[in-house]
Amino acid sequence: MAVKFQIEWIGKIIGRGKYLLAKILDKNKDFWLTDESKLGGYLIEKSISQPRAKDKNGNIRTDLYAFHLKGNINLEEIREGQIVELIPGDEIVYLEPWESIDENSHVFEQELQKELQKSHILFGEHLRAIGRRVDNDDYLFEIIETKKLAVVHLTWNGKNEETSLYPLTEIYNHWTDVFEKRILQDNKDFNL
Repeated sequence: MAVKFQIEWIGKIIGRGKYLLAKILDKNKDFWLTDESKLGGYLIEKSISQPRAKDKNGNIRTDLYAFHLKGNINLEEIREGQIVELIPGDEIVYLEPWESIDENSHVFEQELQKELQKSHILFGEHLRAIGRRVDNDDYLFEIIETKKLAVVHLTWNGKNEETSLYPLTEIYNHWTDVFEKRILQDNKDFNL
């Protein structure tokens, strides 16, 4: 889910680049930056800072962040007061051809359990189906105990595979890894 910010300042710092100062509006949400993070549709650097700013009562502001913009951006397109979204924000953002699984996740979870043999990396794990590719049989599962994620290519044969190589599985440590290494790449390939 995206995290909302309100732009308070736009400018260029000589020798450093173009920056936005933005106030977080979703104060109860955490967020992470990836190599492909965008704020208001603009690519931003993976680093972030909090400027030493005070509110009208003289208190240090903890809601203000400085974002370093990437690339050749026309600053006149951005307006102070504008509400923008940070993507990805605090959880997985699905881009085409990926989508979330809200209903019937048990169908995919049951099929995976049928396909796993004892020597497979996911055998014995408690798994929850959370996403899928709409154009093939790749599914995203959360490994409940470790919070890691697995992209699994289900074979839909309804029984144990003959080798532990199948179903094909890729493990990711965090949702930002899945977003950067899989969802973004699949989106680029899908839109070619």
